[in-house]
Amino acid sequence: MENVIFELYVKTKQLVEHLDHSESDELLALIELREDVINQLESGILVSEEQKQLLREIGEFDEVLLTKMHFFKDEASQGLNKINNNRLQKQVYEQAYASESYFIDRRE
Repeated sequence: MENVIFELYVKTKQLVEHLDHSESDELLALIELREDVINQLESGILVSEEQKQLLREIGEFDEVLLTKMHFFKDEASQGLNKINNNRLQKQVYEQAYASESYFIDRRE
């Protein structure tokens, strides 16, 4: 258990140090590692004082990580909105013309 908590601490610290250049996949991997640690802690494993201190230090990075996660969420939301707007504009344009109609342009 000690190795897993230390691994989580190291990966969290590395990610926070390079947060400006991080990708959403890196955050996802960190979240999965955190879930593993939480599941192990919930199973009733005894935790030493050193491990508790590492867990507290990991918790101090939560706000920074959440800010980056919200950035990725907002970025994805904007992308989806753009796709939906483009789809709506395309549908409106395609519905404006009936397939059985003709357009005749006359010169004046």
